[in-house]
Amino acid sequence: EIILKDATSARQNIVDVLPDVTFTELLNTAKDVWGLPDGYEYIIRVSRLGRQVVLSHTIQAIGLRDHDVLEIQAQGVAG
Repeated sequence: EIILKDATSARQNIVDVLPDVTFTELLNTAKDVWGLPDGYEYIIRVSRLGRQVVLSHTIQAIGLRDHDVLEIQAQGVAG
C-alpha cells in the first residue's frame, strides 16, 4: 500500500499497487478519479526520498516501501 495525495492534502487515498505499475499509469488514474484539471503538467514526489520520480519508471524500480507517501503536484504550463 502507498498513500497518494495532492499537494494540498485535500485529496488522499491509500492505494494497493502492483510493482510493475508505472508512475504514469498511477498519475492517469489519479487524474481520472480526482478530476484533476487539464492544462497542467503533473509531477509525483516521494516524500521519504524528497525527490521527484521519473514517470516512466515502475513502482518497483524506485524502491517504494509500504506506506510511502506520493504527492502529485501540478506545474503550470506556459502558453
